[in-house]
Amino acid sequence: MILREPTLTTQAMSCSPSEKSPVSPVTPQGFWDWPLKAVHNDSEKFELRLDAQPYTPKEIEVKVVGRLLDIHADHKSSQSPKAPVTSSLNRSFELPDDVNEHAIRTRLSPRGTLVITVFKKLCTTNPRILLQDNAWMGTSNGGVFAHPGLLDSFPVQRSFDDE
Repeated sequence: MILREPTLTTQAMSCSPSEKSPVSPVTPQGFWDWPLKAVHNDSEKFELRLDAQPYTPKEIEVKVVGRLLDIHADHKSSQSPKAPVTSSLNRSFELPDDVNEHAIRTRLSPRGTLVITVFKKLCTTNPRILLQDNAWMGTSNGGVFAHPGLLDSFPVQRSFDDE
């Protein structure tokens, strides 16, 4: 394994109470990003891919606290009764403002990639057109619609696609 030096970038930081909390001026690279593999943010979804080997779906907990996506995993291996091996993973990611924090899908690929998809809010002034044109079904929550199968689907599912 080759370790790379982190790349540092600087930016202005403001600590005034009226603004959001400052962002760290350090942009991590390489091993500092572990277990993060990729982040995709488009008009339909915000998606994180993380390396979650050797965890099983029962050992992974994904939850939303405010605007933070919290990921926690614990794995205990009893290779030797005298020296059990444990591994733990704890990460938090701030969610973008335009996502529906109740419309989350999580899955674990056979290769150990944890994919967390948070779907975007669908806002419209005429919800009936949205329902007819895009075949979305569900309940309205202040102009926000989510597919009923995606609401509160936090348990990690096994995935059969090869990621």
